[in-house]
Amino acid sequence: MEEVIAGLGVGLKLTAEEEEESLLPEEAWSGSNTNTNLLLVGRVLTRKEVNVEALERTMSMVWSPVKGIEATRKIGDGRILFTFRHNFDRSKALDGGPWSFDKNLIVLNTIGETENPRYVNLEWAEFNVHVEGIPLGKMNKAMAIHVGDRLGCLKNRDKGDGDIVVVTFKYERLSNFCYFCGLMDHISSNYEK
Repeated sequence: MEEVIAGLGVGLKLTAEEEEESLLPEEAWSGSNTNTNLLLVGRVLTRKEVNVEALERTMSMVWSPVKGIEATRKIGDGRILFTFRHNFDRSKALDGGPWSFDKNLIVLNTIGETENPRYVNLEWAEFNVHVEGIPLGKMNKAMAIHVGDRLGCLKNRDKGDGDIVVVTFKYERLSNFCYFCGLMDHISSNYEK
C-alpha cells in the first residue's frame, strides 16, 4: 500500500512555467473595495461544525449592530469573516468580549489590508477576572498589575511592587473548556486521548 501511495506522487511535477515566480503588479495591491476597517476574523473554539447562519443571527442580537452584520465562512480552518457596516459596531464587538456561541468561546481579531484571513492570529482572547481576598488597603494599581501579570497579559501594564497576599479568582463569563487538558475547543465529557 505504501508503494502505491509513494508512486502516486511521482507523476506530480510543476512545469517550468508554473515554477516561475511572479511579481504582482502595483494595481493588484490597490483598488479593492473591501474596507478591512469593517471586518473581523473569528473562530468559535469547538470541534463541532458551527452553523454560520445561527451564529450570525445570534451575534446580531447580542452585538445589536446599528447598521447590520454579515458572517461568512469562506476562509477555511473554521474561520469566519464578520463584515460590519459601521466601524462603531465592529469596535463594540471587538472590545466588548469575551463572546461565546453555544457556550464556546469566540476568538476575534482585526485584519489588515495586506493580511490573509487564514493567517490572522486567533490564539488568545481577553477574559474578565474577579479577584477576591485582596485587603482594602492593597487595592491599588500596583496590585492589579501584579495579579494581571500572574494570570497572563494585562492590558495597559505598568511596573509595581507589593506584599505577598493570597487571593482567589473567579473567571467571569468563562466559556466551555476541558478540565483534563485545559484547551477550550472541547469539553471533558467528549475528551479524546
